[in-house]
Amino acid sequence: MKKILFLIFLTAFAGTAFGQQIPKEPNKQLRQLAKYLEEKGAEVRHQQTTMWGDGISHTWSSDLHSGKIDMNLVFDSICKTFNSLDKVASEFYHYECHAGKRDTTKYTLSFYRDADKTDCLKSDTCDNYKIYYETAHFSRYWGCRYFSHSFTTPTGIDWEDIHPFDTISFKEQIQPIIDSFMALKGAKAYPVYWRHEGGYDYKKYKDLISWSYSDEQKSQGLTTGTHYFIPLKHKEAVDALYKQLDSLAYNYVNNHPQQKYTYTFTKKFPGIHTGYPTTIVEGNCRPYAYIEEEDNYDHEYNLRFLQFEDGYHILSITTKGDIWIPYEWYKLKSWVNGERVYLKGMKPKPRDL
Repeated sequence: MKKILFLIFLTAFAGTAFGQQIPKEPNKQLRQLAKYLEEKGAEVRHQQTTMWGDGISHTWSSDLHSGKIDMNLVFDSICKTFNSLDKVASEFYHYECHAGKRDTTKYTLSFYRDADKTDCLKSDTCDNYKIYYETAHFSRYWGCRYFSHSFTTPTGIDWEDIHPFDTISFKEQIQPIIDSFMALKGAKAYPVYWRHEGGYDYKKYKDLISWSYSDEQKSQGLTTGTHYFIPLKHKEAVDALYKQLDSLAYNYVNNHPQQKYTYTFTKKFPGIHTGYPTTIVEGNCRPYAYIEEEDNYDHEYNLRFLQFEDGYHILSITTKGDIWIPYEWYKLKSWVNGERVYLKGMKPKPRDL
């Protein structure tokens, strides 16, 4: 019988390490760890959002799957960082299981401040009158490795004072930059028109890569906007465009903390080859008190990017209802309940014939 080593560590340390005040900066050791992962070849994504109404939430995360990473070295640094925070965290959890060749390691730590009833009436984050403002997690199992670190900065803006994302104002900031790059040879702009209505069975046709509603029998939505395309030969120009758009987007969201948004940062134009466009900015355009009959609101805005086999794609789109992204969206003129009209010169793949 093979010897199996099974080891579990579980430590909890209750307390309010930083007193009643939430720090203005995230934990230095955790931030240094994320920067260290980048230095070692990992792609660390930074997401910033006001969607939850309890301040500006930041999350640094990484799927540590790259073959360029020395995982033994990285794993050692991760373990040392988490273990060093054992006694200062409000809560700390560590689990390990070594059985055969399937190693499992999990770390979770949290920082919180005690809250009174007044705070909890204003916040959805209260758990037994505790407000969590910082958490970190690392897991390793069956070859999957994931790290995340989240920190919430209070803004002093009550949830009742949070406004819908101002799509018109945001587009006024980015449109001149996009238009200037449309002068590049081969650059084109196409209208986007994706519509789905209640009762359409997407599982039958399997022609969606993303959707935002779990019950397709009830989901309805109309997505419109513009799809911009720039050929691969303009790589340097596209890199410059991406940096300018990212800078404008970052400045806009930071100057409008009262608006509902999610901003995601990656260092370079996303090179994802699955057909799924990476979101840089998602704006929630619903009013605070959402009324279903209010059809005048654009419920969601998205600025998305994708580098694909033929070139660079940018989506600037608004959605009323629930957003569904059709398969081969970058080739489509329109998609209505599964009926596809392709752009001129774009041929469907054999599976679509």
